[in-house]
Amino acid sequence: MLILGTLLLSNITITLPSEVSVMGSEITLGQIATITGADEAQIARVKEVELGYAPSPGFTRVFHGWKIEDQIARQFTNHSFVIDGEATCRVRPTVAVITGEELRLQAKEALKAVFEGEDVEIRSAKPLADLTVPKGIKSRELIARPILSVSNTNRPMPGVWNVPIHIVIDNMPYRTVWASYDVQVFREMPVLLRDIAQHQQIGAGDLGMQRTAVRAGVNTKPLRGTELLGATAKRPLRRGDPVTVADVVRQPAVSKGEAVNLTIENGLIIVKTHAVALEDGFVNDSIQVQVQGTLKVLSAKVLHRGHLQLALGSKIQSEILQSK
Repeated sequence: MLILGTLLLSNITITLPSEVSVMGSEITLGQIATITGADEAQIARVKEVELGYAPSPGFTRVFHGWKIEDQIARQFTNHSFVIDGEATCRVRPTVAVITGEELRLQAKEALKAVFEGEDVEIRSAKPLADLTVPKGIKSRELIARPILSVSNTNRPMPGVWNVPIHIVIDNMPYRTVWASYDVQVFREMPVLLRDIAQHQQIGAGDLGMQRTAVRAGVNTKPLRGTELLGATAKRPLRRGDPVTVADVVRQPAVSKGEAVNLTIENGLIIVKTHAVALEDGFVNDSIQVQVQGTLKVLSAKVLHRGHLQLALGSKIQSEILQSK
């Protein structure tokens, strides 16, 4: 038996066991030793002596009495002591199990928050195994933070999302595990009602609104009926697919230098005039036009072939209305 001693004046005895289990990620002397004496305040101070990290699940740490004695001597100067108990103490962690299902649900809820307001289906790409961790003294947290860089737009996109789940024990980071998910986003969008052959022209009646999965990696909005007037397919297109500018060759609704009809609206007042297009434009594009008979250049929206509308509330709009 190794004599570890008594603190002078306070008569505190520190007894080491041969083996003990601890909770948390950091070990204090009070967790592994029995400390007795008459001075409760002094006992509390000795119990809080820090001995370092706790072993991970499946491992142990061995503490030597002489090393603990040396550490206490440095922290409690002007005291002479010995420690009663075993020469060594083997420390094992008290463990808890976080199930793979618990990890999966935490990551999935975090992804749902990213896609809040969207119609989504989130499927786990691979199962998560149960995880053995140290049992905390105070708390345990699972913090999932999806990697938002999966999308290069302001709107999160479908595809494979990797979600890190940070395990925090007693307010200290312990470990990070990763969950992988396949996310599908559905939106009401115009899709083809029939198969379209390559080089075949698409008509406005070939489209209908349906709940459709957004293509992963495609950020372009699907074209609507009026935007497809005169368009031909670059490749064979399938029924049920949305159509983007990458799928078709489009004919401009307005060509540069073309005389166009311009509608200007201000409340109940509607004025129609003529202008010259200064650039090509497709349906819903805003292009520069010059009002006929003036030097005024303004931006107008292409409504359909040869017809544009002035942006509402513009200063130039008011000037044109006053001149009519």
